[in-house]
Amino acid sequence: IHFSGDATTDWRMLSFEVPFTSTSSNSGLFFWSHDIGGHAGPRYDETYARWCQFGAMTAALRSHSTNRPDLDRRPWTYPAWSEESMRRSFHLRSELFPYIYSTTRQSSKETVPMVRPMYIDSPGVEAAYHNGQQYLFGDSLLVAPIVSPGVGPSRLGSQQVWFPQGQWFDMFTGERYAAGPGGRNALASADINSFPLFARGGVPIPLQPYTPRMGTAKISKLVVRCYPGENGKTGSFTLYEDDGLSEGYKSGAYATTELNYRRDGAVTSLTIAPTQGKFAGQLARRSFSIELPGLVAARTASVDGRSVPVRYDAARHCNIVEVPERGIRQKVQVRLSATTVPDATLREAAVKSRLSGVLGKPVTSIEASLAGENNASEENATAMLAALNMGVQTHNEAPYLYGGRESLHWYAPPGAAAKPEFTFGSQNQAVMLNPDGELNLNALGGTLPPNEQIVVPGATKVRAAIFYAGRQWRFEREVLQSLGTGALGAANENLARRAKVQASSVDNLAVPQNAIDGIAGGYPNPHGTEWSSKGEKAGATLTLSWESPVTVGRVLLYDRPNGNDQVTSARLTFDDGSTIEVGALPNDGLSPVELAFAPRQTRHVKIEITGVGPATENSGFSDVALFPK
Repeated sequence: IHFSGDATTDWRMLSFEVPFTSTSSNSGLFFWSHDIGGHAGPRYDETYARWCQFGAMTAALRSHSTNRPDLDRRPWTYPAWSEESMRRSFHLRSELFPYIYSTTRQSSKETVPMVRPMYIDSPGVEAAYHNGQQYLFGDSLLVAPIVSPGVGPSRLGSQQVWFPQGQWFDMFTGERYAAGPGGRNALASADINSFPLFARGGVPIPLQPYTPRMGTAKISKLVVRCYPGENGKTGSFTLYEDDGLSEGYKSGAYATTELNYRRDGAVTSLTIAPTQGKFAGQLARRSFSIELPGLVAARTASVDGRSVPVRYDAARHCNIVEVPERGIRQKVQVRLSATTVPDATLREAAVKSRLSGVLGKPVTSIEASLAGENNASEENATAMLAALNMGVQTHNEAPYLYGGRESLHWYAPPGAAAKPEFTFGSQNQAVMLNPDGELNLNALGGTLPPNEQIVVPGATKVRAAIFYAGRQWRFEREVLQSLGTGALGAANENLARRAKVQASSVDNLAVPQNAIDGIAGGYPNPHGTEWSSKGEKAGATLTLSWESPVTVGRVLLYDRPNGNDQVTSARLTFDDGSTIEVGALPNDGLSPVELAFAPRQTRHVKIEITGVGPATENSGFSDVALFPK
């Protein structure tokens, strides 16, 4: 078991740990762990709950912190809603343990990581290299942890997801996402008791009822769940078992059981082959529970050719067939006749549940609920759209989520009646969606076909004017990295990108050039995207200069993203001696302080940090950007 190092407790660190964990497999570190909840920093109830969800879907579910009473990691010391979320994560891991243990065997035997970046399984698909916010957990589960604060009583959060080819089902809502050869992009949202976790359709997943001692408990009841697969195709999974204690497996003391699924029209077949192999303490008999979600109530069902009753869980659209205890060397074949549930039905139920969580009241009509919230705050409006899997997101294209180009992506399910309006730089030029859903990018020299995801290259802002359910929803997103020369010319140039830069001091690799690279980042990500002074607090300076005068009318300042070092005030000084005072910078490294003023010519700008937070050790900037207007 390897270790990522002491982690801070904030959202930024949680976001960083996701690709850090999956890409560790590139170095052969297949069982990577991290301090769930963070080692040091403030206590965050919601962050810890989301971190437990992420940890439950990794090799090691290991909570940890420094020895401070306020960072006690025992779940029952947290608010009831946070504790309940953690409890569900721990129970889910216990239930998935047959799948997890079998995947561990695969890692050991086949040298395949358990937690793997998307390009391990899709090396020939370019998009697989640009979605570090997610990973595969074994062959059949896709995980995209939520790493930002939620909204409303249910704390609804969202995450971008890229689906590789196949059919993928949300394990909490049952929603289906079908992807072709190039994959598919979507925006997924989930309340605090769930997260974007998707099962590959057509492949059996072995589970067990919850047990507090999952590592040593024998599987007396095997649960096999399988979501609908493609018609006429067979999917399989190999269940692996051993004594869980010794190294006897090295000399052949283990057992395997083949699980096979097939769908032919309305007929679903699931076969459990006789168990092969043996080990000390192996159970001779077990019962089975076959779960087939995503189907309407079955008309008929049989086990080994004999008609049997079926229990239908309407909330999950799931047919359940119970098979009484029998010898593990006996074959089990379940056949069931039922059609798949329409996607619209699955989606409607999920959207109503998510909207109810944002609004804090029951939702019977999606359109009426949206139309009735005309005075919703921007935060709530954004969350309500996310509940419908709609919205604008900033996406980092790098596999590690730092150091890469960022772009603005618009997400909406096919057929959604929405028209986002895109703003480029300070020109206030808008590009609208046509009625058929196509984004006209003639201003940028091209067009994009209708899609669930629209990427706007060169956009500095998305001013989303979205029309849905009789109301106009407006909100903005801004990207620093894409600011620069482009289709709109030098009027939008980030002048900092061609300046010479000097700093009053430098801490190791956090050189001043990092502060003008157009990337807002830094510790807990690598220092290569920020400038940090060495031991300076108030008084640290960053000076930009140009060979000939430039016109400056707008400045963006980004603080370092770590939670301890905070700039609370600063001063800009131009070469004519004039100054502009700056207030506190947001302490997340993600949001800038933006200053707009009458344009002035200058050959240099000195940015002096005049105030810092009490915990500051090394003041500095994640990024600075200067524009003509």
